[in-house]
Amino acid sequence: IGSLRARAVIVDTEEGVVNQLLRSPLGEIYDQRQILTDVSGAGNNWAHGYEHYGPLHREGFIDKVRHALDHCDSIQCFSLVHSMGGGTGSGLGTYCLSALADEFPRVNRFVSAVFPSANDDVVTSPYNALLATHQLIEFADAVLPVENEALIGFVTGVLFSLHSSLTRHPCFPPHVRPHFPLYDIADTL
Repeated sequence: IGSLRARAVIVDTEEGVVNQLLRSPLGEIYDQRQILTDVSGAGNNWAHGYEHYGPLHREGFIDKVRHALDHCDSIQCFSLVHSMGGGTGSGLGTYCLSALADEFPRVNRFVSAVFPSANDDVVTSPYNALLATHQLIEFADAVLPVENEALIGFVTGVLFSLHSSLTRHPCFPPHVRPHFPLYDIADTL
């Protein structure tokens, strides 16, 4: 993995989340210069993410996107992944989507949007998702919606299946149980 580099711009208003990603096994594939963070978060408020952090970080975001595009031979599309329930993902995420539409109108924008589950404990999640959905309708060319609880269930199932099949692998004698650390995916999602 040491020679691979993700052509990505990572944006979050809570630098702790990004730092956790950078400390993970995949952290080395991200270019540190392509990360845009803040320290206070958007407080689970779409408007704060969209109206405050969006304009505040627009120039830096577009500069980082242009830097990533300098390494492309032929740009085909932008792929955005963001949450729809919190203030940063829904507000700043859709602001970045609209900024891409303004700056690069001929490049398609595909969005993987993680919608909050019905039992989400953040009271503003449905409102954030509704306001962000309006922006997706306006600026996204394709939306791949995912419900958060379903995503967690899928990833947990895959990790459990992978762990089970590896522990029964013929390379390991029955009395040896290899240890495979399963990272807390729920916090990441």
